[in-house]
Amino acid sequence: AFSPPHSMLIAEGSVQDVLLRLGNRTSGQYIINWNMFLPSGRTGYYNFQQSETPAVGWNLNVGFAITNTGATATFGQGLVFETNTTFSYPQDTWFEVSHIVDLDNNTLELWVNGVQVLSSFNYTGNLGSVNFYSINAVNRYYVDDVLYTEILSLPGDECSSAFDVSSFLGGG
Repeated sequence: AFSPPHSMLIAEGSVQDVLLRLGNRTSGQYIINWNMFLPSGRTGYYNFQQSETPAVGWNLNVGFAITNTGATATFGQGLVFETNTTFSYPQDTWFEVSHIVDLDNNTLELWVNGVQVLSSFNYTGNLGSVNFYSINAVNRYYVDDVLYTEILSLPGDECSSAFDVSSFLGGG
């Protein structure tokens, strides 16, 4: 566990399908982040869905050490399927995965281990759930310290677009 005594294990074998329900949000700005641990030689996968109902409307698919076909790729590389964006991440140590979802402007930002992987990704539809899924026989990862919060702006706050999220992303 990153923060003892417990963390969530998503084990191998396509047997786990855990949903983090986000409330089927239709508007607003949100931060969703967690700490993640992938042992060497293992894969990980999650997706954002438009509904709290399982398997409804995948908006974002992110794989760690896998390809579009589900085959093992070079370890230490991840893939955002919709954009074919690859990124690096550490193994055998905890790292942060962060998302900023702006439903009013239909965008999503993705940060992995303090590095921005996606900026202004076209995110349309609702914010329903995060699906942590054991995608294949070598899948195994841990999740801890999940944060889900709405970014609020105060009436008359002309600086609302300048919200500093670095403290949520490990940068401050």
